[in-house]
Amino acid sequence: MIVYLTVFSFIVMITTAGLLYGLWTLSVDTGLFQKNSLSLNRLLLWALFVSSVTSTGVVLVLGNRFIFKSVHELSDASARVARGDYTPRLEIPKEREIGELVENFNHMAEQLSKKETLASDFITSISHEFKTPLSTIRGYAQLLNEDVPTEKREQYVAIITKKVDVLSDLVTKILELSKLENTETSIPCEWFSLDEQIRKNILFLEPDWSDKQIEMIPELIPLNIYGNKELLGEIWQNLLDNAIKFTPAQGRIIVTMEVLAESVSIVFRDNGIGMDDETQSHIFEKFYQGATQTAKRGSGLGLAITKRILDMCDGTIIVQSSPGEGTTVQVVLPVSPRG
Repeated sequence: MIVYLTVFSFIVMITTAGLLYGLWTLSVDTGLFQKNSLSLNRLLLWALFVSSVTSTGVVLVLGNRFIFKSVHELSDASARVARGDYTPRLEIPKEREIGELVENFNHMAEQLSKKETLASDFITSISHEFKTPLSTIRGYAQLLNEDVPTEKREQYVAIITKKVDVLSDLVTKILELSKLENTETSIPCEWFSLDEQIRKNILFLEPDWSDKQIEMIPELIPLNIYGNKELLGEIWQNLLDNAIKFTPAQGRIIVTMEVLAESVSIVFRDNGIGMDDETQSHIFEKFYQGATQTAKRGSGLGLAITKRILDMCDGTIIVQSSPGEGTTVQVVLPVSPRG
């Protein structure tokens, strides 16, 4: 008697992330069911079900090893970040979903690290800016307790008053910058005369440029724009104050306006000491003052405030300068509301 043995096999490849981890095989002698086709059909259905469930389970088990490892590493790294350590970075796994999660974590840690550095630098700069005038005030206050002539006493009081004004201006600008950096909503705007506003700022600072016998040349044109009048006024005062500060006695400052397509260009040009490329790359940083050659030092916040205001007003600022050849600052603002 000849016996025909028929074997029915299912082969399942087990893969994850494109890698083959093994084969799962189910083999059955179908000769046992040749007399009952219904039983064979049932076997096929059960075989398909068992193979799918089993292969899925194996894939999940194998995949979970990698997922568990990644999640465990992510949990440890998150705990370190929560404790203030922003240095951990994780290797991005091949699985897309967990890979995106790890990538987002790395990005978050990087941003937190940058913010911590900025905050540390900011506190260090503030401490330095406060320390100098406070030390001066303390020194002259101690001298006032001694028996000094009246004229010396008046001189010391004047120095203390000047340093108090410096501190007051510094605190005001720090609070102003903090307010601007935490402003995310739209700012109130109105129509107003731009040329009139710039002219008023020039007149307000007249004592400063007159004392240095600086020739101030405003070449303005009548123009109404739509913007925040108070914030834009702060820009003109900061830029004019810088131009006056770094322009030598009997120097020259020219302020011009030009209407572009849908914008207006305001240019401040002086023949002062100018700046090198290194200084220009840092001028919008908080507390940066460079190697100034002037007796009058500012807070180092004016241009940081100016840049933030222009960002809020959809404006731009461009600075061109060379040592000994003066500085040109161009501000471009939209004339009408956008959108």
